[in-house]
Amino acid sequence: MFMSTLRHRPIAVLIAVAALIAATPIAAAADVPGPPGGAAPVGSPVYVSHANGQVDELQLFRGQSLYPNFPGADLWYLPDGAAAWIRVMCCVPVDVAPTVLAAENGGGGVDAFVVARGGFNAQLSHAHQAGPGGSWQLEAVGSIMKGGFGGGGTPQLFKAADGRLHFFVFDATWQVAHYGETAPDGPWAAWQPLGQGPFAMPVTMILATVSESTDGTLDLTSPMVGAPPTCTATTRLAPGQSTWSGWQVDPTAPASCPLKA
Repeated sequence: MFMSTLRHRPIAVLIAVAALIAATPIAAAADVPGPPGGAAPVGSPVYVSHANGQVDELQLFRGQSLYPNFPGADLWYLPDGAAAWIRVMCCVPVDVAPTVLAAENGGGGVDAFVVARGGFNAQLSHAHQAGPGGSWQLEAVGSIMKGGFGGGGTPQLFKAADGRLHFFVFDATWQVAHYGETAPDGPWAAWQPLGQGPFAMPVTMILATVSESTDGTLDLTSPMVGAPPTCTATTRLAPGQSTWSGWQVDPTAPASCPLKA
């Protein structure tokens, strides 16, 4: 009897240790504190994945106001593995939910766009990081302050296979505008209004899609205002070209589409 108890004691000890380990909570990774002053976050964080596996974070936090009587926020950046946030830009109006878009640029840094409205004012801000871990600079290339974002859909930031970034937004002239790099991590070309759409029917960024063909052609497709959702128009940017093709009604649209060519 004694020997039997002795033989089974190690098993009982192992069971007890296993139970203790299972009952011990696993410590979660420590969250990096927010920016100085404990400002409250605005909206959801945006994550940027890099080719080397690094994942950075951008987040708006309550901050200074650019316009009187309208709340403001500052955009902060947290590199993967860093212990502190870095402020990228300030004074973003946030009385209407802002849109933050970001992507890795051709140099391994990050480009970030913030589209926001404060009352009757609209603001588009663009910041560029030169290289991995580089300092941030607010871009002043082209016309980066544009109005009229209400009701025009969600802006889009697209990274082409060659590393160039392309930004699309519905602007104050009631048409989609394109802002793109001339080379990977290179200078940004001037804004390009893409036209009112076929049959003088505006094309917005509502339900718009951006795609790239194997030959590098970019296609921007979106429904036209006042037309059925199945009636879409597409404009193309061919490789090596700087001018978009102009809007064409999708030839695959159903016969019921009244605007089909």
